[in-house]
Amino acid sequence: MKTSKKEEFIRKFMKVPAAKTGEKKQVYISEENYECLTLIAQKLSKNKFDLSGYLDNILADHITRYGKTAIELNRERIREEMIENSLKKS
Repeated sequence: MKTSKKEEFIRKFMKVPAAKTGEKKQVYISEENYECLTLIAQKLSKNKFDLSGYLDNILADHITRYGKTAIELNRERIREEMIENSLKKS
């Protein structure tokens, strides 16, 4: 049975993130995004976790979906820069 987009969203993003060891890092987002994401995290998770947990789930999904593509794009960009730099030296 195919899951609906709503069910998929709840399954992926409205879960308490797995406990992770190590340090957490601070990032800055716009106030508008902060308010919207905080509301989503609090209401849909029924206050089970906060914004940082929701964002961790979003980023984990993004990395799973696009991590390999991002690495490939980065490698291509590095190659382009190396070629450009070698042509400048010539």
